[in-house]
Amino acid sequence: MKLGPFGMKMILRLLWKEEKKRRAFWPDPNLYRHQLDVDVLGDGVFDHKVDIYYANEGPNKKNKVLLDIHGGAYLFSNRKNNYGFASVFLEKGYDVVLLDYQPNGKGRGCLDQLRSVAAELKYLWDHAAELKLNQDQFYLMGDSAGGHFSLVLAEALGDDEYARTLGIDVSGIRVHGVAVCCPLYDFERGVQTEALNRAGKRLMFGPDYDKPEFARLLSPKAHLPLLNIPLFLSSCRNDFIKQESLDLNEEATKAGKDITYVFIDVEDQRVQHVHNVTHFRDPESVQVNDAMDSFFSRCA
Repeated sequence: MKLGPFGMKMILRLLWKEEKKRRAFWPDPNLYRHQLDVDVLGDGVFDHKVDIYYANEGPNKKNKVLLDIHGGAYLFSNRKNNYGFASVFLEKGYDVVLLDYQPNGKGRGCLDQLRSVAAELKYLWDHAAELKLNQDQFYLMGDSAGGHFSLVLAEALGDDEYARTLGIDVSGIRVHGVAVCCPLYDFERGVQTEALNRAGKRLMFGPDYDKPEFARLLSPKAHLPLLNIPLFLSSCRNDFIKQESLDLNEEATKAGKDITYVFIDVEDQRVQHVHNVTHFRDPESVQVNDAMDSFFSRCA
């Protein structure tokens, strides 16, 4: 059965309820200094703002900045839903910035979302001093759709022409590493999925989903040679798009890229797509996030 907009909205409603349940396990945000709802794009749109959390002072503080892009199938969630995951790294001594983008629909598409997070990244870079963020230690993170955007941004940082074609300005930005979990790597394959009908694809990816040049432009697979930043990648047996990560690991390794791949090979159904973000206290999630911490330390 192919899903159309109505079926997708029912699923997204269930996912949203699950998001709300998880908040009961999050630590109090007031444990950390923070600036919430910073209107970096200046248009007042909720999904164009960022949340900034600062690690507590002390010997554990790393003075490194993790810039996290949330997932949500391009259709739901927002930066607030990644605070629990962010708290893992705040406890480890990192400053964490949660970026955001508007859900697709109403004529918006994935390229619009990418341009939003790119503009937020550029603002954070240009205003790092006043925001008390260490510009010399920026790292990108993203899960699922956010992992897709993180990969595209990492590739654009390596090629000015690609950045111009995307319509983004990432000039001058230096990122020491990018960490993604369960990303969509082959975007061209993604928009061809038979799980969605035409209306569903238009809703999820945007009105240009059926234009080959659109899919190729946003496909990390098509631009892998541009990736010159160390990459951390994670997925698991029950990740419904695990083939994307398996292919990325294989092709990046063959291309001689600096890649660290963590694959959790267990049957537990709780360990599934972006489990280290959604169930960050579970042993398998701790394993992934500790490995990510080690990766960031290596990339310094």
